[in-house]
Amino acid sequence: MNEAQTLQNSNNIMDIIILAAGAYMIYAGLLMKSTGKIAKSFISRNIEIENAPQKDKYIKYMFLPTMFVGVLMLFCGLFPMVVPMMNIALPENFAATVYFVSLGLVIAFGVYAINMQNRYLKNH
Repeated sequence: MNEAQTLQNSNNIMDIIILAAGAYMIYAGLLMKSTGKIAKSFISRNIEIENAPQKDKYIKYMFLPTMFVGVLMLFCGLFPMVVPMMNIALPENFAATVYFVSLGLVIAFGVYAINMQNRYLKNH
């Protein structure tokens, strides 16, 4: 296996991880909205969700951002895999750009989620 094939395999793995993260975010958002249960992976360990004072407001303000970031992550995971299948050449550093955009989405979502936790889930 040459270097280009190894790089392509690692890019495919990253695309699949990004795709899975987006799918999980959409699943968790739909679960949150439909059942009122918040995925434990979305909240800090020191928050007791059963005793959260404004869990319904947290869900209200987290649903759309969770869905939005989930859809963007799906796009970031699928786009680099689908476009080459259509024989469209992507720029050389395109994959790295997509990974940095995905990382930025995750960081921005994390900051927003922490702010919402502090506002609605912590007992003040």
